[in-house]
Amino acid sequence: MRILILSLLVIVCGCKNRTDKYNGFQKLPETLDAKPDSLRYLPPIEYMEFGDVRLNGKISLRCRLEDLYEVLGQPDSVYGTLDYCVTAFAQDTAYYAHFDDTVAEISKDSADVSSIDVRNGKARLVHPDFVLDRHTTLESLRKRFPKAVANAQTVNTIIGDALLINLNVSKEPGDFEWALLFQKGKLIRIDLNTPC
Repeated sequence: MRILILSLLVIVCGCKNRTDKYNGFQKLPETLDAKPDSLRYLPPIEYMEFGDVRLNGKISLRCRLEDLYEVLGQPDSVYGTLDYCVTAFAQDTAYYAHFDDTVAEISKDSADVSSIDVRNGKARLVHPDFVLDRHTTLESLRKRFPKAVANAQTVNTIIGDALLINLNVSKEPGDFEWALLFQKGKLIRIDLNTPC
């Protein structure tokens, strides 16, 4: 009987709601002054709603292929999907298309834009309250998403080191997130990251 009571006490005490958790994840450090070993990957807590943004202010990132061609023109190159990667479409019908360095996954007459390169000025992401383009600075993003910017990480990319800022794609955390890459204080690319 004592073992049963002791077991119940351990379970009840161990299941208290902890204030150091955010939806089951560790809270983000308040600044980047934290020691490097404490800056392991943590999910974003600020968000930019997926359904609120438009490519070049015209189309959703999930759109008809015809609309994508109207906004970005014909692709520069195409290649097959990655076997190990979860894609938006069936593996046997999907392929990736490059429009300069903006990338979309395409299947039949549908497209999902997954990476927007803003450096050349041909592509931008428009939200009703702001625009993300090659003129977006780290400081302007800090005013809108201070926690996300405070928890930025330096990452090595094929074009050199960049500052990575993560945002959720909706109020509720999920499997997808925005990854905004900055170099020299300016936005260079917006990726829609998946668990892949």
